[in-house]
Amino acid sequence: MDTNSPQKEVNLTGTLQKVLYQNDENKYCIAVLSNGQKICGAYFDTNLKMLEGEEILLTGLWETHKKYGVQFAFTSLVIKEAELFFFLTKIVKGVGKKVAKELLKKYTEDELCEILDNRPSELLTFAGIKEKKLTTIVTSWNKFKHLRELGSFLGQYGVTSNLITKIYQEFGEVENLIEKIQKNPYLLIRIKGIGFKKADEIGRALGIEEHSTFRVGACMSFVLKEYCDNNGNSSISKDKLYALCDDNLNFYNQEELYEKVLTQILASKDIHQTKLDRYAPSMLYNAEKRILEFFQIRAKANPNRPITSNFEDYIIKKEKSLGFILSDEQKKAVELINDGANTVALVGYAGTGKSTSSRALLELLEEIIGFNDIKCMALSGIASQRISDTTGYESATIQSELMKMQNSDKDYFPYKVILIDETSMINSVTFYQVISKVDPNCVFIIVGDDGQLPAIGAGDILADVIKFELAPVCKLTKIYRQNELQAIATIANDIRKGEVP
Repeated sequence: MDTNSPQKEVNLTGTLQKVLYQNDENKYCIAVLSNGQKICGAYFDTNLKMLEGEEILLTGLWETHKKYGVQFAFTSLVIKEAELFFFLTKIVKGVGKKVAKELLKKYTEDELCEILDNRPSELLTFAGIKEKKLTTIVTSWNKFKHLRELGSFLGQYGVTSNLITKIYQEFGEVENLIEKIQKNPYLLIRIKGIGFKKADEIGRALGIEEHSTFRVGACMSFVLKEYCDNNGNSSISKDKLYALCDDNLNFYNQEELYEKVLTQILASKDIHQTKLDRYAPSMLYNAEKRILEFFQIRAKANPNRPITSNFEDYIIKKEKSLGFILSDEQKKAVELINDGANTVALVGYAGTGKSTSSRALLELLEEIIGFNDIKCMALSGIASQRISDTTGYESATIQSELMKMQNSDKDYFPYKVILIDETSMINSVTFYQVISKVDPNCVFIIVGDDGQLPAIGAGDILADVIKFELAPVCKLTKIYRQNELQAIATIANDIRKGEVP
């Protein structure tokens, strides 16, 4: 970039012709205007492609890129058309640009909104609006007008259109949503991208007192959950909790106020005090409590009947069909299933044969259970596809299976065997959602790498299963994948054992 001298931001007007590049994660975009001028910057409000063909006003700086030449790096991008025009043409179904311009030419924004609310039949006088189209317009208007009202209310506090849409989707078509937010702006904390600081900014603007127990309580609940999610912890000490509140509230020496608020929250059961005088979000505490109970109940259950009475002969035949010899560690895992274990944890670093062992376990179970009664699951689509490819059994993402259960009247997954891959990546809340749908008679297998990065969110399920012996654990240590591209598995294993490769 050419940054020879500081510049003052300037305005640029033009028609957005085409979006050339858009990053869904950081919202960085590269686009071109109708005059051929390239622009770049982050746009969070909505999908920028929706604005193609619209006249826009940009604020930013001119810069020279070594590869792309002169371009305008914007810090602000707004639509020049009236807000209602954009809403009618982009959100409300049935209203095109031509009709929208005619409507706004005849009526003011307030008049048009009043007509759509109370006298929509008046719009039949406009060319292009017939009974059928009017029904579509009015239905869509009634569905989304609250979104516009919400946008007008929250926009004054700097909440972007993208976040406003998320808020609307989160709460649904809740009547008096604006009134609810006015009474408790901290409801917005649950929306990803807002957090306590933005909700508090709105709350303070609405008149909430600085030392209000309502405000401090919202902060305390937020920082506790955020800390647990970001650090993988299930609970924190009181000192740490109060320090986090200080940072977010800009307070000092407010222990008396914090004690009062914490007592109130504990009474409401939003936060749970553990035996070790630590504090956890109640949702997380309850999830981990249920997970522990799940494993304890399964450990006490009567074992299933042995699948084959001659295990050694079965292994010999299986090794022939697999085309390789199973290690003693792998045989142990298969033997556990054969002896009737209803829960098994298969643990090993990359390249130790977890997928092969999984296949051997599932093929043994298929001796007494139908192919379609076996299901593999994983957190990501890539992991789900990989376990399906390596074992030969059907697989799906955890989220898709949970969604199916939401639309089902059944209490449990319709499978007799469930294998969860990459368990170390699953946090406590998600794992609880899974096990709450596992039939008590289902064989439950968890597979994972205990040297892998922990889950995003609170909890480390695989580590807890191993540490507290919540289920029979088969630890695989022998490295099998050793071609040039996968030799890193061997090196990583040596490092984990404290050996210099």
